[in-house]
Amino acid sequence: MVSELPEKNTQAEQTSAKPRRKRLWVLLSLLIITTLIVILLFTPTALERNEAAVLKQFQAFISSVLPFRCTSSSGTGQLDFWTADVAGYYAIRNGYIDIELAQADFAPLREAYSWVPPEKPIPKQGYYYMAITLDENGVPYRQDYDNDGKDYTNLNKFGFCAFPADYGKDGKMTFIGSYHLGFWRKDTGGKPVTRWPDEYSLATEWECGSYNENKWRKITPPVRESYPDGVWVIKVCVAAHHWTTENSYKDQLTFTETKMSSKVFASQGYAPTDYSNVKYRNETKWEAVQKNKNGDTSTWRGRASGSNYIYGTLIIKPANGNEDEFFFESIKTGPPIPKKASEANPNGGTEKK
Repeated sequence: MVSELPEKNTQAEQTSAKPRRKRLWVLLSLLIITTLIVILLFTPTALERNEAAVLKQFQAFISSVLPFRCTSSSGTGQLDFWTADVAGYYAIRNGYIDIELAQADFAPLREAYSWVPPEKPIPKQGYYYMAITLDENGVPYRQDYDNDGKDYTNLNKFGFCAFPADYGKDGKMTFIGSYHLGFWRKDTGGKPVTRWPDEYSLATEWECGSYNENKWRKITPPVRESYPDGVWVIKVCVAAHHWTTENSYKDQLTFTETKMSSKVFASQGYAPTDYSNVKYRNETKWEAVQKNKNGDTSTWRGRASGSNYIYGTLIIKPANGNEDEFFFESIKTGPPIPKKASEANPNGGTEKK
């Protein structure tokens, strides 16, 4: 009888070990499944890896455009950015970008240089590249500063985009890059960007990225606010001398719910124009671009601090001439003092106060 006891204990131990082994296998299976799920969730797909590689070369291209402002592409001595296309940048700055990037230009400006791009663009890593035509205010990036008929550059800014040649296969994200507004991405359905998005669109529709990183974030959108209807009397003067009253003139800005107009510019054929405005922190920012039939433009960029003061810059660009920058600020709100438009001439002579 005594000799049979160990045998019974062994059988009991084997019986109790089976549930333990089963639980162990269940835990191990759950661990394996969890690990696989984590790998699938956090491992980039082939499409995402290609987008990351494209972003890296796109950021390198934008960075290569930045030093170009240290030279004068127009030969006039003015420091400017090349804004016409990607292929032309390769042609005039041979060595800064590779030829494959130039061949991927979706809209090359063929008459600007002797190098001949291919008849059909050849995608690089499945992406086309293209210069963005208009800035966030609807003003062309390409400007003719030396009046030689070649509007290839801009003194202050530029914008380019990269978009998939075969949407869904080569990539889904479209990238845009700019000197003054950084890098952004959005699923545009494979369509290129021809106008840089305004501040509100960037915040609500795009993701903001950092240089040399594939990390993206949404930014807090500015609050859209109706600009108060009314009339503002302003003083306009050369930007470099905005602290004085010399060489200044008065103007009258009228805001309605959707339109903005200048009395002085109305006398010169500039029609009332739409304006954009957003509230940022404690100020309201607004922008408007006026044009006349001759192709001259006046770009207003202003801010409203409180309810009785506005200020900002005015850039006047004749169709055939160099742009001039002015500073403006409100003198008072309410009905302005009537004044003849002929007493002020923002394109040349000024009225001293």
